[in-house]
Amino acid sequence: GAKSNLPDVNAALGLVQLGRLPEFNKSRMELAQSYFQRIRQHPALILPADGEGHSWHMFCVCIDFTALGLTRRDVEEHFKQRGINVGMHYPAIHLFPLYRQYGYGPGDFPNAEQIGKQTFSLPLFPAMTHDDVQQVCDALNELFQE
Repeated sequence: GAKSNLPDVNAALGLVQLGRLPEFNKSRMELAQSYFQRIRQHPALILPADGEGHSWHMFCVCIDFTALGLTRRDVEEHFKQRGINVGMHYPAIHLFPLYRQYGYGPGDFPNAEQIGKQTFSLPLFPAMTHDDVQQVCDALNELFQE
């Protein structure tokens, strides 16, 4: 545990930003829909589930890198060369040191491990434009061209 008080200036900024939350959520939802419209379907790609009330905090996709003949690093570099930052998410939690001390290790949860190896997030933030989304989608769709 830790005592993590929020400094007054940060709290003041946060309160102002809370008033803009509906606007931010609307923007994220519209951008997510733009991703869904522009990303080509491919057997090696799994898109996130779209559902009522989704906050679209992140737009995570899963790619079967092996099926594409690529590595996770190859995909990261592909986006980097195009000036696009992607987040690499989410490692399987049972492989973290804390859980390893409880006896968990590789192979205990193969589905979680596979998802952890294949998931990454595309840029998604309220100030993004639909042109930004198109640029990201173009880069992603390039990976699936044969």
